[in-house]
Amino acid sequence: MRFDLLFLYFVYGLAFFVMGVVLFFEATRAPNLAEARVLRPLGAFGLLHGLQEWLEFFLLQLELSQIQYPPSLQMFRLALLAGSFAFLLLYGLQMLVPEWSVLRMWGISSGVLFLYVVLLMVLIINPQPSPETWWRDADVLLRYLLAFPALLLATFALYRQARDALDADRLALARTLKWAGLGMGAYGSTQIFVVPASLFLSPWLNSDSFLRIVGIPVPWFRVLAVLVLLLALLRATQLVEQERRAAFTQLQTSRLAALEQVKTELLQRENLREQYLRHIVETQEDERARISRELHDQTAQSLTALSINLAALRNHLPASDTVDTLTKRLQVLCDDMATSIQGLVHELRPALLDDLGLIPALHYLTDHARQSYGIIVELEIHGARERLEPWIETVLYRIAQESLTNVARHAKTKTAQLALSFTQVEISLHVQDDGVGFMFDNLDIGFGIAGMRERAEAVGGTLDIQSEPQQGTIITIRIPRQERAT
Repeated sequence: MRFDLLFLYFVYGLAFFVMGVVLFFEATRAPNLAEARVLRPLGAFGLLHGLQEWLEFFLLQLELSQIQYPPSLQMFRLALLAGSFAFLLLYGLQMLVPEWSVLRMWGISSGVLFLYVVLLMVLIINPQPSPETWWRDADVLLRYLLAFPALLLATFALYRQARDALDADRLALARTLKWAGLGMGAYGSTQIFVVPASLFLSPWLNSDSFLRIVGIPVPWFRVLAVLVLLLALLRATQLVEQERRAAFTQLQTSRLAALEQVKTELLQRENLREQYLRHIVETQEDERARISRELHDQTAQSLTALSINLAALRNHLPASDTVDTLTKRLQVLCDDMATSIQGLVHELRPALLDDLGLIPALHYLTDHARQSYGIIVELEIHGARERLEPWIETVLYRIAQESLTNVARHAKTKTAQLALSFTQVEISLHVQDDGVGFMFDNLDIGFGIAGMRERAEAVGGTLDIQSEPQQGTIITIRIPRQERAT
């Protein structure tokens, strides 16, 4: 029988210690099973009770080996046992009366422990016939006074948790917690079946009467109850972990969906912005074309008619050096104005761009830069020449025009390079000069560069500017072919 008890105490200790470790670990993970402050006392009960059972296992081994040990070991065992049930009492109070303060609950647990210590002092003052009888009575007193009430409260607490889980539609967890409550209740019911003694009900409710009634020794029944309790709590923590993982997965899915939604909205906004920029560019070009037509069809023709009428007027007026000088001067002014307007018409909307395409328009642009600004522009065309969509040709032309204008105004150089490249991947335009350059990182970007960038983005392209002081400037626009669909 003693060797059977060795096995049982070892199993007791292992089961309770594992339960304590699992519950403490669960408490550190902000569990759904219960709040951390509720789980910690239950974990402390498991750890202390497991150590107490292992200490009893060790003391039983010493007895079987007929080795004497100091009474302090038995006192330490009783302290572990009392402490474990005090933590279990605290767990039950926190679950059943959560509105109470922690200080109040600790006060109740400490009060019960104090009462037990007082009764132990009474046993010491009135010594029993033998030390074994004293330790037995101290153990019986502890189980009646503290163990049975604490286990009863813990059983109700587990059923309370099961009911809360059921109310939350966590059916599997509710069933598992009921099994845990059943194991806790079965283990608690055996605490009134103590070793035969003379205290309280022990002469009638003891381990011998339990064997007669149930047919199983109390230690074996306790082992079965503890295993049910341990397996149920392990299963409960497993279910909570599954719920935690499911919640995490759902959260990640929601985040991914939100990110996808944000990405979709950003793409929609980018498309809307691109369409808006394209609309602005097209509107600007339409307005330029309208003004160009007005200047060409009305203003230029009016100036031509004025020049002709001045010539006719001079023929009808009496011959006079003054009249002849004034009319010639007016004719020269009309011709100069007509030439300026013609140049302005080309600046606003060159007919070459609409009629012949981008490449002839760039040739005109290089000639105009040489004539107007004295800048020699080298034009290079790479790849198979082709006509592009009108609005893409317009964007490339305007950026080249603005870039050469900036070279004339700011670069302080008389040479520049203009290169247009056609590939299967993209269409690119490079404008390079060897002028004074500038610190682009510190530049307050003006309307010219901002306008070039908006035009590039309007056709799905990118604008890159590289410049350093005394190192010249390179402006590059790249338009991917896959972005060209309208």
